[in-house]
Amino acid sequence: MNKFIALSFLILGLSFYELSGGSDFEPEVRAIKQAPVIETALEEQEPDTPQIAETALAELPRLIPVPLLDVTVEDIEPDPVVEEIVEVIVEAEVEPVVEADMRLVSGSRVNMRAGPGTDYNVLDTLVQGAEVEVLRVDENGWAMLRVETTGAIGWMGEGFLSER
Repeated sequence: MNKFIALSFLILGLSFYELSGGSDFEPEVRAIKQAPVIETALEEQEPDTPQIAETALAELPRLIPVPLLDVTVEDIEPDPVVEEIVEVIVEAEVEPVVEADMRLVSGSRVNMRAGPGTDYNVLDTLVQGAEVEVLRVDENGWAMLRVETTGAIGWMGEGFLSER
């Protein structure tokens, strides 16, 4: 099997060598036309002469692609979607940064559930002293929380939480 693989690579290599010109291959040399450099015109002039600016301005059209020279700011039509996004951003009221409501589990072993009530499945059991962030509290006394160590989110009775 190894001989077959080596022979295949040898045949492919020789084929590529011959198809690319073999020993008669000569790379094509292309001359690259360079745009005139403004600095060259500036070096030929004496400093502080008005001709420097005129020479630089005369060279500028050759350095900038022609389509860019014909476009003005007035020619560009505003994108309505972008304008709407900018309006929303500008008009948006910035909410003040609020510190997270961090609390500790006060019960010895408390179930964290999938929803606000004992009807929901138990996702995890948190031990006393576990640090959690209270995201919100509903009207029935259930707190939606995020466990600090795992990032898990669930619900627990607010009575099982104490201040840090």
